[in-house]
Amino acid sequence: MNRRLFLLGFLLSYFAFLFGCTPTQAPSPAPSASKELIYIDFFTENAAVYSDGETVCVRDDDGTNIIPLGTYTEIGTITEGLSLAKKDELYGFIDAQGETKIPFMFTSAAPFDNGFAIVYWNHKYGMINKDGNIQIPAIYDAIFPYNGHTWQVRRDGADGLLNAHGIEVLPVEYSSIWEPAEDICVIVKNDTSYGFCRTDGTLLVEPIYDRTDSFNEGYGLIVKNGQYGLVDTAGRIAVPMEYEWIDRMFGGSFEAVKKGKHGRANANNQICIPFLYDAAAPIRDGFSIVEQNGLYGAVAASGQEIVPCIYQSMTWFSENHSIVGNGVAYGILSGKTGKMVTDFIYRSISDMHDGMCTVQDLETKLWGYADQTGKQIIAPQYTHGNHFSEGLAPVCLADGLYGYIDKTGKLVIAHQFIYAEAFSEGRAVVAKNSGYGYIDSHGKTILPLIYSTTSSFSNGKGFVTRQSDQFFVDLSGNRIP
Repeated sequence: MNRRLFLLGFLLSYFAFLFGCTPTQAPSPAPSASKELIYIDFFTENAAVYSDGETVCVRDDDGTNIIPLGTYTEIGTITEGLSLAKKDELYGFIDAQGETKIPFMFTSAAPFDNGFAIVYWNHKYGMINKDGNIQIPAIYDAIFPYNGHTWQVRRDGADGLLNAHGIEVLPVEYSSIWEPAEDICVIVKNDTSYGFCRTDGTLLVEPIYDRTDSFNEGYGLIVKNGQYGLVDTAGRIAVPMEYEWIDRMFGGSFEAVKKGKHGRANANNQICIPFLYDAAAPIRDGFSIVEQNGLYGAVAASGQEIVPCIYQSMTWFSENHSIVGNGVAYGILSGKTGKMVTDFIYRSISDMHDGMCTVQDLETKLWGYADQTGKQIIAPQYTHGNHFSEGLAPVCLADGLYGYIDKTGKLVIAHQFIYAEAFSEGRAVVAKNSGYGYIDSHGKTILPLIYSTTSSFSNGKGFVTRQSDQFFVDLSGNRIP
């Protein structure tokens, strides 16, 4: 039997040789289906970066490959004409066509900003320019960008400031330099002495204080021997160090403590709210909410006590009205008279908007609306109600669907949404099971309800996301590049 098999194999081989053919091969496995591409990042106005899980490519809006898969493992957004990319575990820079402009030689790097990029190699940080030339030698342990003209650097545990020419405009000898606020940084020396400098490295206030705090509204806090004051942007003492505590400037005044009592003063150290209280909140809508012995009242910006401290809770004033509570229920208080315009008859009340506020019935827990006189304009009948804006308010019925009513309670846009927000710039965020979108004040769909999230309009723009795609739209629902 074995002899026969041998002869058969020999004959097959002979004939294969004789006729120039080879024995049939087993079919090769079919190539695996290409992996689904996932959107990663914005590349240019007309192209985006996609990944197959291993490498990345760039495709334009028509789906045409600009940079094919297989070369780069990372590609970033084009900034200043160059994209930060990664290849063979190193970083370099490519142009919009994928051509290498700065070699792949860095362990880590940041995109270009104001003509420079922070790079990391040989275990240190430095900076390069757009020609790939070294602008700042890689000798620092960390580099943080400030304003495009100055960078904070760290070396051997000390901080300083560096300009684009590599000159240390503030010596690298400080324990820490805080992130700038209003173009001014807090500087700390020997972990104990505080001062200020400008972001160009100019010393503003010598580090001689026990503590300082970031600038706010043109003033920075200084503390020495337990006494508090404020300095201005010229480094001069604007508010003498005569207080036991000072909070940051807010709305032109600051809360402070003198002889154990809280009040407020302005930048000229003139008293706005007398130092008589346990707390004095920032002045908003012309009033400061004050606390005394655990109860709340209000003082006008003139310093006159409008509402005595007799309430268990009190909100910021909105449209000259505040919501006050007695620990059990809530009522509405007028800032004009300092008196309540309703009794404590509500379970909850929202701030006044568009001349109306939402009120929740104490017993039924349903929502309605009251005006600035406290009169109930729309009886509590909704399971939820948002505030009025641009004459309309979203309300929800027991079936869980939202619609919009006007100030008479008339239904203007039918109950059809599972989520609805107040109007902003003539547009409102709404949602159905299909997703989020926008409608106008007539209920017309401006952007299809298919998105993961949408944000309220501001300055003519709304922000939209769908899976990993994120972009702005204009008031007509058109995508903004």
